[in-house]
Amino acid sequence: MDQITADLIQTVSLEVIKILGPAFIAAYVGYKTAYIQLKIKTEELKRSHSFQARQEIFSDLRDRIARSDKNLFEINKELGEMIGFAEGFKGEDLDSSTNPLLNLFGEAADSIAKSTRISIRATLRDMENEGLTETDEYKELLSLREINLSLTDYSYVAVRKNLLQLREIHSLIVCATQETLKIKMHAAFKPYLND
Repeated sequence: MDQITADLIQTVSLEVIKILGPAFIAAYVGYKTAYIQLKIKTEELKRSHSFQARQEIFSDLRDRIARSDKNLFEINKELGEMIGFAEGFKGEDLDSSTNPLLNLFGEAADSIAKSTRISIRATLRDMENEGLTETDEYKELLSLREINLSLTDYSYVAVRKNLLQLREIHSLIVCATQETLKIKMHAAFKPYLND
């Protein structure tokens, strides 16, 4: 190889290095920058979706609280109406054999008591899952787990007592449910709170 060819190869090589060297470096830096930006964007999306998911959970729990309030209102309204009707028999010495309406209210209280037992067990289980076993609501519900209604005596006094007891139990269930839901709501946003 002659000197001119060697000089030409050296010059071309240097020019290629001068041109391609920065391009390779720029490409590498661009690649690394894009990779880091992708990781950052992925992390932002994870946090964003996590927050949105937690918002959905929060909304669902808020709706459940509203539904429990509405259910309590409805059950209290119905039980209150039955108590009001039963009040019409106050002072009369009637029993279910002589008054079919008292018998109907007694049977309604018995039917409501069956579903109330299920609600109590479900609420107790939720409270246990959230670590609320030391609360007054839990202890009170635990003592009411087996509702003791006067199911054989459908006199005015027994029917009124049963209906009032069911009303009290349902209020307690809703209170306990709301406490449980509030704990779950707080847990949903705990990562975003500065407690």
